[in-house]
Amino acid sequence: MDFLTIKQVAEQLNLNTETVRRRIKKGKIKAELLQGEFGEQYFITQEELEKHKIATTSIEVIELEKAITPTRLQEFLDNALKSKITPLETKINQLEDTNIQLIQEIQELKEILIQKEEPKSFWKRFF
Repeated sequence: MDFLTIKQVAEQLNLNTETVRRRIKKGKIKAELLQGEFGEQYFITQEELEKHKIATTSIEVIELEKAITPTRLQEFLDNALKSKITPLETKINQLEDTNIQLIQEIQELKEILIQKEEPKSFWKRFF
């Protein structure tokens, strides 16, 4: 059985060696861990390489005869945006509520300060 190194497979698939390693770890490419020149290394069979080539072959895009209607496109976009907008609206409402509470607290603190700063009568200042 012919074994290929990660570097050889990367060259044949036109990928980076790290990409090949990730695919091995994810199980997308089957490899065997064998003793190599520099210790244990992953080796891939020629059969597995061919299987991976077939599995990752590009799919040709076919142009559809039926175009999407503007109404249908708008519905699609509205639904896509709702999932993003709804959580943001909720967060904005929470922040507005917090802002209102903070403004009320500031006003209460101002009133307390004003009460504490009431001018003392002439006699209380001297005696």
